[in-house]
Amino acid sequence: MEVADLLDSQGISGDNAQLLAAVGVETLVGLSQSDPGGLLEELETANSHLGLVEQLPNLDQVVTWIEEARNRLGEEDSTPVTRLDEVVELIPISVVKAFPVSKESILKNKIAVGDVPVMDEFLEGKDLYVEEIKNIASEPSEIKATVREISTKTPVRKISSQEDISESISSSKKSKVEPLERNKQFDLRKTATPEINRGRKVHSRAYIRGVLHPQPIRVKLGAFLSALTICLLPLSLMAGGAILFFKDDHELVIWSAAVPVASVILGLMYLIFARPVKCRVCGQPLFAAKSCRRNPQGHRIPFLGYILPTSLQLLIFHWFRCMYCGTSIRLKE
Repeated sequence: MEVADLLDSQGISGDNAQLLAAVGVETLVGLSQSDPGGLLEELETANSHLGLVEQLPNLDQVVTWIEEARNRLGEEDSTPVTRLDEVVELIPISVVKAFPVSKESILKNKIAVGDVPVMDEFLEGKDLYVEEIKNIASEPSEIKATVREISTKTPVRKISSQEDISESISSSKKSKVEPLERNKQFDLRKTATPEINRGRKVHSRAYIRGVLHPQPIRVKLGAFLSALTICLLPLSLMAGGAILFFKDDHELVIWSAAVPVASVILGLMYLIFARPVKCRVCGQPLFAAKSCRRNPQGHRIPFLGYILPTSLQLLIFHWFRCMYCGTSIRLKE
């Protein structure tokens, strides 16, 4: 039986019949086995492309067509359609929007794949129906499949126990660590040669001790410039006072003016040659004051500080103690 048999009785017009044929429903059997909601969506899609009817049938009309087709075929008891109005109330008014989650965000927040929610798609504004379909027992089909056994050889890794480790340690030979070869170029030479201190007492100030500095000439030059600069500072002040009080004595003014000029020249030489000299051990400047705590073993004279006593000790006895680390440093091998 074809759909044309329902044209007069159920209000299926010729355009609606053509629209049903366009979606593949040409017989009553096909119409009776159709789902109302799905059929209505197919009709809307087909009509949007073909434009066969001006007004599409509503869901109630489609349900009536399907029930009448089932009555004609005697299938009204096989697949009853039940209207569930209360299901509409359980569907939210608006569809919840879901945004895709990037792979970097999942890895950064350590989200498991099972914890990511899945967004279901709902049809907003449409009536929902539940169709009860009887389970039709079907005979199991025989599927021919080839089963192949695969055996993989997994490497076995033995975990050493505490007893094995202790036995290996006890049975292993004692390794002998060879000392590093001494670099003569950077040798500290912790002790001086016996010829230097021959005839000198160990506890005397003249006894040369300490590590050898790699630049003894530069250290001596820095000590000499530092001592001269410190001594010329008060002389420069005295020369300035002499220039102010003895203006009439031209010869005295000339000699007095030479002292500040000499102090300026020595100050520049001090900045160039003396200030960069550093300690062999701690790397601090030997002839420059810093705002830190000094070592109590450093050379110091009250009201004069550390620089001038260190310079005099170095020039006279050829060794000194660093005022920062207190290490004894000598200038002779």
